[in-house]
Amino acid sequence: MFVTTFRGLVVAACLFSLTQFSPQLAAQPMPVLPQDNTARQQEMSQNSGQQKRTFAGRIVKSGDKLVLYDKSKETSYQLNDQQLARLFQGQEVKVTGSLDSKSNTIAIFSVAVPKENRSS
Repeated sequence: MFVTTFRGLVVAACLFSLTQFSPQLAAQPMPVLPQDNTARQQEMSQNSGQQKRTFAGRIVKSGDKLVLYDKSKETSYQLNDQQLARLFQGQEVKVTGSLDSKSNTIAIFSVAVPKENRSS
């Protein structure tokens, strides 16, 4: 199963590249990178009393937003991280997160492309 947190990887890759080309940066300690939405997502989950769940469906465009469409339940869920969702647009995925039932929004913890849906 392919699970990702792209923002952290991209930032780490950029910092690694900078240290390769700048000896001054290589000598300095690497900063601790914040986990973008993790603290906010955990707080949202704790405040709403929601547990992490897994949702399956296809990430599709609905108006100007990307949503997770669950064909079996014939329902769509809003996604709190549109940048991450954009990376998986049009793909069948499994999203782990907590659902805010008031806004029908999933606070994303991870996105996975099931092995059978990956292109070779």
